[in-house]
Amino acid sequence: MKCSFMALTRENVFTQVRDTIVEMFGLPIEQVTEASRIRDDLDLDSIDMTDLTIRVKAALGGQFSQRYFNNVSTIGDVVDALYALLTDNKECKSG
Repeated sequence: MKCSFMALTRENVFTQVRDTIVEMFGLPIEQVTEASRIRDDLDLDSIDMTDLTIRVKAALGGQFSQRYFNNVSTIGDVVDALYALLTDNKECKSG
């Protein structure tokens, strides 16, 4: 797996997730926070989440299963899952 960020940080992962959501779903950037609830606040369904996961995986260079995202409810949960998966790979760790 290769990482797109020079120094992978949790903040980088959040920024990528937020920017992707804004671009894909046309939501205002200030509406997408770590506390935003995927279904209740952002009105994203399971198909939207699958599309989002595919897009973010491609942007971050990740190769992992959709199953890691089955129990997420907030954007922070998505960021935590992605960050944990990506930093598990030694090539992605920053310093």
